[in-house]
Amino acid sequence: MKSEVMSKSTTNSADTIDIKTSNASKPNPWRICPVTQVEEVKLLVRVLPIWMFSLMFMVHITQLTSFFLRQGMSMDTSVGPHFKIPPASLTVFNSLTAVASVPLYDRYFVPWMRKLTRNERGISMLQRIGTGLALSTFAMGVAALVEMKRLRVIEQHGLEDEPAGVPLPMSIFWLLPQYIVFGVSEIFVILGQIEFFYDQAPDEMPSIGTALYTSNTGVAHFLCTAILQIVTSATSRKGGSGWIVNNLNRCRIDKWYWTLAALGVVNLLCYVAVARWYTYKMVVRRF
Repeated sequence: MKSEVMSKSTTNSADTIDIKTSNASKPNPWRICPVTQVEEVKLLVRVLPIWMFSLMFMVHITQLTSFFLRQGMSMDTSVGPHFKIPPASLTVFNSLTAVASVPLYDRYFVPWMRKLTRNERGISMLQRIGTGLALSTFAMGVAALVEMKRLRVIEQHGLEDEPAGVPLPMSIFWLLPQYIVFGVSEIFVILGQIEFFYDQAPDEMPSIGTALYTSNTGVAHFLCTAILQIVTSATSRKGGSGWIVNNLNRCRIDKWYWTLAALGVVNLLCYVAVARWYTYKMVVRRF
């Protein structure tokens, strides 16, 4: 009887030791990671700077539905003697330009660049995004020049204090060039971002690529608001009226556009530096 009790206790103690040993030998997932997980984190870390320096494009794009619209509302919207074009409808030209540019890009631009670069895409994904960033910066310069023209018209006709709704003797179609340039830039940046983020996201987390692209728009709106607040505060110090006031005819939106263009140049230089450092994910093709 005593031997049976001793054998049971010995067995129980052995089981306890085995459990403790197995628990002790089990790796802590927070301390030891598979190589694949480490590589996935590296991929995300490499992609984040590209995401960050792509934000300025969306900051530029937000002007389409803010200051560009306000400019259009102050200008002559007549198309012939009996029709007036709604200022908000100018975004149609932006969309039409983008839609028309896609087949031209695939049919002519890609084959031409393919001969020069020996790249099957014509230009790399990062070069495509960078080209779009340069075009959006150029579009802000065009917008600044058009606004300077609008301000000269206001000064020549003494319309600085005219109430809102009184159109200037300047056609709204002066705004078309900036809308068109933005339309072209979109096929480079937006399509390039979708392709890049989806292609370079970890294989096990393809939704991360989509999340990076969609979050770009939301974060850029907050960034644009922050930049506008800083500029407004800086230009209205010491009792100054500032660049942005309620009376659009007394606003210096041209200086705001030049500021965004300058920020776009700085952002583009940073983007080029990061893009040169970037290493593409190795893709294994299966046939």
